[in-house]
Amino acid sequence: MPSPAECGARVGGPLTPFGRVGTFIAEDGRSGSLVSMGCAREETLRMGGFVDYLHRLCQHVLVQAPSSLAVLAEQDWSEAGGTVAQAQQIRAEELDEVLSVLRLARFESREGWVFGYENPSGQGGVLVALRTLAPRPAASRVAMQLTGMLLDDPVGDCGVGEQGVLMEWFDPLTLSSRALESVEAPEGEAPRTVQDMLEDRLGEGTRIESYACFRGGA
Repeated sequence: MPSPAECGARVGGPLTPFGRVGTFIAEDGRSGSLVSMGCAREETLRMGGFVDYLHRLCQHVLVQAPSSLAVLAEQDWSEAGGTVAQAQQIRAEELDEVLSVLRLARFESREGWVFGYENPSGQGGVLVALRTLAPRPAASRVAMQLTGMLLDDPVGDCGVGEQGVLMEWFDPLTLSSRALESVEAPEGEAPRTVQDMLEDRLGEGTRIESYACFRGGA
């Protein structure tokens, strides 16, 4: 079974069929978070109160590092008191909505960089941690290429965890070994892979430490 850092529990249902994905990256680029929030009405996805809460929740996940959705719900939301679950209920009442956190991911990289991307519409988002000695700007360009690849064709696995909860996890090896369809291999040679591209552009030893790709909705 994958570690909590590599998976996100899907706990949404028919009450929250719509969703939006948000990201937050630390200023030093060494850590980041990805959160998918569900709601009952599509128009809520564009409301300022909903978008603001999702952004603040992404910041909270980055700083407080919850290991699961259950732990997140019981964490303190602010110094003024109250838990995340209580703060979310207050925001739901303000929006006259049903809100649920569908998935979360949080990554750190001590020997590389973490990058996050979300669609302008919030309908998809990617978080990727690259282990590399390359400078952040160069690694960012490669991460953007990986992001586009994942949003077009997500690579992940699902399984049933405790209490029948559907779990979703992402194996870096699966993504690294993926063939680059846009690059035709010379006759008799193996197809070029994502790992080949990483080392060509960022140097030998570069690798994907962790990644997650979420789409909005349950």
